[in-house]
Amino acid sequence: MRTRDENKIKAISTAVFEITLHEGLAHLSIGKIAKAAGVSPATAYIYYADKTDMLSQIFLEVKVLMDTGLAESLLSQHDLRQQVAAALRHFGHRFIQYPLEANFMQAVQANPDEINAKAYEQSFALAQPLTDLLTKALATETLRTNDVDKIIALTFGAMTTYLQQKFQNKQPVSDADLDDLINLTLHAVFAD
Repeated sequence: MRTRDENKIKAISTAVFEITLHEGLAHLSIGKIAKAAGVSPATAYIYYADKTDMLSQIFLEVKVLMDTGLAESLLSQHDLRQQVAAALRHFGHRFIQYPLEANFMQAVQANPDEINAKAYEQSFALAQPLTDLLTKALATETLRTNDVDKIIALTFGAMTTYLQQKFQNKQPVSDADLDDLINLTLHAVFAD
C-alpha cells in the first residue's frame, strides 16, 4: 500500500485554490489541477475518487481550518453582541491568514453541487457554534430582523465582500480596519 505523500496532497490543494481564484470552480478538472500541482492525473486519483471527492475533501479541510477556535472565541465572551463580534473577528482573522482557502470556501458555498452531500452536511456540523449563536441572537429579539438570510448577508456577507476586495487589490487589512467593519456590522444588525 502506498503511503500518503503530504507534499503532493498540499500541491493539489494549492492548485485547486489558485485555479479557483483565477478561473473559478467551473474550470477545474483533474488534468488541469494535476498539471498546476506538478503531479500526474494518476497521482491525483490515488488520493481522490474523482473531482467531486477532491473538492469535498479539500472543502472540509478548509472548513476545519477556518472554524478551528471559533467555539473558544465565542465562549470567551459573555455578552451576545460581543459574541457576534468575536465570531466576525475570528472569521476576519482566518480570512486574512488564509485568503486562498477562504476564497475557495466561498466559491464552494456558492456552488454546493460541486461537493457531495455528505461533505455539505458535515460543513454545517462544523459551523454548529455559529448556528447556535445565531439561534440565540434571534431568540433574544435584539436584532433588527428575524430573517436569518439577511443577518448572514449583513454580517458574514459584508465581511467576505470587504476582505475579498482587499485581497484582490493586494491591500492590507489592519486590526483597526477589521474592528471598524465589525462595529458597523453590529450597528446594522442589533436594534439597540
